[in-house]
Amino acid sequence: MAFNVSALTGWVNENSQTLLTQALLGNQTAQLITILPGVKYKQTLKYLDTDLLLQAGGCGYATSGTTTLSDKEVSVVSLKVQETLCPEDLNTTSMQLSMKPGYNTSIPFEQQWSDRKVKQLQTKVENMIWSTTTSSSLKCEGLIHAMEDDSTVNDYTFNPCATGLTYSNWLTAVYGMFNLLSPEAKSKTDLTLFVGFDTFSLIVQALVVGNLYHIDMSGNSGVAPFIFPGTSIKVTPIKALDASCHMVLSPASNLILVTDLLSEEDRMKIWWSEDNQEVRSTIDFKIGTSYYWGNEIVLAQA
Repeated sequence: MAFNVSALTGWVNENSQTLLTQALLGNQTAQLITILPGVKYKQTLKYLDTDLLLQAGGCGYATSGTTTLSDKEVSVVSLKVQETLCPEDLNTTSMQLSMKPGYNTSIPFEQQWSDRKVKQLQTKVENMIWSTTTSSSLKCEGLIHAMEDDSTVNDYTFNPCATGLTYSNWLTAVYGMFNLLSPEAKSKTDLTLFVGFDTFSLIVQALVVGNLYHIDMSGNSGVAPFIFPGTSIKVTPIKALDASCHMVLSPASNLILVTDLLSEEDRMKIWWSEDNQEVRSTIDFKIGTSYYWGNEIVLAQA
């Protein structure tokens, strides 16, 4: 006698890791910054810094220079989403037409359900990445919060939410942020100014009004990233920064999304519970944020 597995749904289970990867890494920010996988709780980033001092040639040996080793701890919080569905509840709705004859032990919209959950989790993760709150049992610490508490991060006083800002105001602000960076940071090829879509729109409008046509907005609804005039900065709109009144300037690769995704503990699953006579679902994952170098970041806020 073999086990009867006909009551089990399979689409989500077979694609569990793919779906969860899309949910955690498919949001806009995660596709721009560095992903640090395989972290189950905490991990240490190790840094090595050394200088090189030239000396006059000749006999003898005189030591000079210093090599410094340091580290920084990154961590994740473990989160889950659980939901119960009763297929019998659909019998009195229009969904009954999609139900199988007899007693149902699955839902007829499993793929649509999982696709929707992926999109919702992408939004949740995106908002957590840029959050101004500290870590808790329900969320990881956001990048903005970590930057506000870090003395190595360069602070710049400017309110991007202020009304009536002109192109001159934006030029002064972005150049001011740019000038706080070290030459090494300025030379990075992925130097990015992360702003909300609301701020992005104001910058574009101000530059156009000021006749600074260094941007091409044709064919992209005016929301495509562009290089800010006179710099190597790519101005990039991020939905999670809308109405936050923050701007973050940093090499994109300097920012980190920490996750696990390498173990069976991280999963998206849906199954029929014979004991409870209901369809159950669970999403388990780990998430955190960090960055490598605080001195390569400029945080602008009022």
